[in-house]
Amino acid sequence: MAQHNVAKAKAIHEQRQAQRDARVAELTKAAQPLRGYVPPAPRPNAKPRKAR
Repeated sequence: MAQHNVAKAKAIHEQRQAQRDARVAELTKAAQPLRGYVPPAPRPNAKPRKAR
C-alpha cells in the first residue's frame, strides 16, 4: 500500500512540476519586451516631502 502512495505522489509531483515549468516559460516570454525598461526619472520640479 505504501508503494502505491509513493508512486501516486511522484506522479502528482511530476504533473505539478510540468505545470510550474509551463507557467514560468509563459511569464518569461511575456516579460521579454520589458527587458530594457527603465522607469521614468523623477520630475525636476517635484517638491520634497515633509518629514513627519
